[in-house]
Amino acid sequence: MMPNRWTLFFTLAALAWMASPVASQEPTFGHAEWESLAEVAVGAREDFGVAHDPTTGATILFGGRRPGGGESLGDTWVLQRDRGWVRKAASGPAARYGHAMAWDGHRRRVVLTGGVSNPSSLRQSSKTEGVP
Repeated sequence: MMPNRWTLFFTLAALAWMASPVASQEPTFGHAEWESLAEVAVGAREDFGVAHDPTTGATILFGGRRPGGGESLGDTWVLQRDRGWVRKAASGPAARYGHAMAWDGHRRRVVLTGGVSNPSSLRQSSKTEGVP
């Protein structure tokens, strides 16, 4: 079952807020007590893709673009409960924004498709195995 539009909107809004400098100063709820997340180094971006890997509990963020229609980004970040945001290897799909990402539970990997790269639309799909 796919999440409805509002669920997706609020999930992405929460992730965008977590990537802001203010988020690193706010406490979050973890297990039975409040704790602060480490400083976030992801940087401001818009139109990024995000997927959650339930096998590792990691949230994967890829690409996007600089605010205000800036350059396309091609970096991959993983949010891990014990380590915070961690940048992954530089190899991966072409820089893009406006793409879609999802967890493929049957194959245990993240799938990425579509998006726009300065200056053209991308129609290829990419995949990655589960991210530790």
